[in-house]
Amino acid sequence: MFKNGRIFGKINVLDLLLVMVIVAAVAFVGLTRGTGMLPGGTTGETTFVMRFFIPQTYDFVVEHLNIGDQVIDHTRLVNFGRITDIQASEGHEWHPNAAGVLVSSPYQGTYALEITTEVTLPAGAHDSGLHIQGNRFGVGQTVVIRAGDTLISLRISAFEEKVQV
Repeated sequence: MFKNGRIFGKINVLDLLLVMVIVAAVAFVGLTRGTGMLPGGTTGETTFVMRFFIPQTYDFVVEHLNIGDQVIDHTRLVNFGRITDIQASEGHEWHPNAAGVLVSSPYQGTYALEITTEVTLPAGAHDSGLHIQGNRFGVGQTVVIRAGDTLISLRISAFEEKVQV
């Protein structure tokens, strides 16, 4: 049956294994459409609440954000949903005092900013991060977003499944 590394003396075993691996990989990507989630798993959609935070940004940036603005990842063109809440508090800067201890002082014209969005994703999108359009995002990750007329670099501070009432 095997003769000189060939099946029936005609088909090279290594070539056959390579073809089988390529066919399996293509089938996996085709079935999952690049999401990494196999069909037949959980179905439906889930709405997630995402929060983005920046400890200091200028007032002119905050002025151009509005509830309902669409939030898009600038580099990957991933949709993070629409703004549902904007929390802006007085911005601070940190300096060491005479003892070398960091103390904060207000920094006029700046805000600490938290933006909340809601995004609806396929069920199963929350697995070791949040999977959105074939990309995985995690808490603490820095993203550059477009929202309203702004372009802001901030961090994902939280995401959780929205509780349906």
